[in-house]
Amino acid sequence: PLALGPQSKVVFVGSHSVLPSVQSYVILDATTRDGIKLGDQFTLYRAREKAPLPGSDSEVELPEEPIAIAQVVKVTGHGTTAYWQSLARTLERGCFDGIFVADIQSIEPEFARQDIAFGSGIPRHDPLMTIPSMADATEHLGFGITLSTAGTAPYSAVRRLGTIDNLTGGRVGWNVVTSYQKSDYLALGIDQPDHDLRYDMADEYLEICRRLWDAFPREAIVADRDRGVFVDIDRIKRVEFAGRYYRCEAYPVIECSPQGRPLIFQAGSSGRGIRFAATHADAIFALQPTMAAMKGYLAQVGEAAKA
Repeated sequence: PLALGPQSKVVFVGSHSVLPSVQSYVILDATTRDGIKLGDQFTLYRAREKAPLPGSDSEVELPEEPIAIAQVVKVTGHGTTAYWQSLARTLERGCFDGIFVADIQSIEPEFARQDIAFGSGIPRHDPLMTIPSMADATEHLGFGITLSTAGTAPYSAVRRLGTIDNLTGGRVGWNVVTSYQKSDYLALGIDQPDHDLRYDMADEYLEICRRLWDAFPREAIVADRDRGVFVDIDRIKRVEFAGRYYRCEAYPVIECSPQGRPLIFQAGSSGRGIRFAATHADAIFALQPTMAAMKGYLAQVGEAAKA
């Protein structure tokens, strides 16, 4: 077994220069964790490897370089509102624009024992549920939360996100994901679509969401006491959508938020994912290993946006 001590060199192997949680850097095999203890500090290196350049058949060799200093710490209290409010206040005091919470719905079976025992993203609370307490403790902080199209009907997503966006005064962003892990679909009890099909389905999903958001303008709430009318029904539209993958026939029950609807984030990196992001997203976030790779990615996004 590999014993890791203070200042040990840990190599992170990945196709992107992404910095996930500290636990993700520690080799997943439980037998390698002997010797790790609270307070240990590690210099994290990206291994020398070759990564593909988007839009080309060439590869670039990544140098072995230090990318972060990590320390094993004990985090407690994350199941309390006080924890999330303290985090939010700290970020706002530091003039951060917002907090972004990634999320995966389940644990892959092959990593379950290790991840659970090591606390790698476990417990994993629903990020949507943490927002009210953080919003109550702040005035300007934005909240980017991840919600998958898998297992949630578009109508339900609009209602949940619209409620939170109204309660925060229009400070919510939605990171739209389609769930790539098989374990998510096993947990939900539904079949996993192929990669490109997930995005085809998500196109219809977002179309329904946009129609529902647009169908209930804030101006429809007139609160006219003399006429005995609270909502002007003539300003509300009934959404009728029948697509290949989704259907929706309903009046929306949530009015537009002060910003109209949640800001849409997306991180598509495949050809189909980039087309989806260019079509629907207000903001695209991307991770590439080099400047040349990022330029190639941006070129792809630009071409997709023109199509």
